Amino acid sequence: MNRLRELVRGRTRRLWARGVMQLAMRDSPFWRLARTPTRRIFDGLAPRWDTMVASQEQDWFQALDGALDHLPTGWQPVRILEIGAGTGRGTFHLAARFPSAITIGLDLSTAMLHHGQERAREEQLPAVHFVAGDGATLPITTKSVDLAVLLNAPPFFDEIARVVRPGGAIVLAFSHGSRQPMYVSGPTAARHLRRHGFNDVIAGWAGEGTFVIGRRTPDRTRHALTPSQGTT
Repeated sequence: MNRLRELVRGRTRRLWARGVMQLAMRDSPFWRLARTPTRRIFDGLAPRWDTMVASQEQDWFQALDGALDHLPTGWQPVRILEIGAGTGRGTFHLAARFPSAITIGLDLSTAMLHHGQERAREEQLPAVHFVAGDGATLPITTKSVDLAVLLNAPPFFDEIARVVRPGGAIVLAFSHGSRQPMYVSGPTAARHLRRHGFNDVIAGWAGEGTFVIGRRTPDRTRHALTPSQGTT
């Protein structure tokens, strides 16, 4: 009976996640109604989230790393924002990849963020910060972010476009492609990114995951993204 109950709960969470993604993509005012239930779902998952992700660690970051490999060679972001950071696994992964950057993990669930805050203190990582907030109304200064990252998280494109500065980039990565509960296809994401001022866009895949990268034209010199095998 417990096994059946957990299967039903898992399916319900997946359906809810897909609904949340649709609300985000449409910038729907109904997100305000879904926000509190969504936070409660992830607050409830917080104690076992790291264990759940650890079982698929190798696949979890494959799409993200594949996307980061296509950023311009030598480009070093100063300020990174991960939206939908959860317990911070992606945030710490980004901080290790760009050790000179200030890396911020933002999430709706304070229970999730608590785990990341504890780890940052234990590992003495003063450049890693965690902030509670809603992706639809980011508590981030306009044009202050060099790299915005969403790993298996819903993109609110208006807010992302507001906080990413000229020359900055956004990465959308989905660990298991279309099998990920929160997922948007490459063509759809590319269309939204171009509409929001990200003119340099590529989509690709790594392992079973997919990614989309968008970059805003810098004020002066434009450094293009690097398409290669695994991109379209």
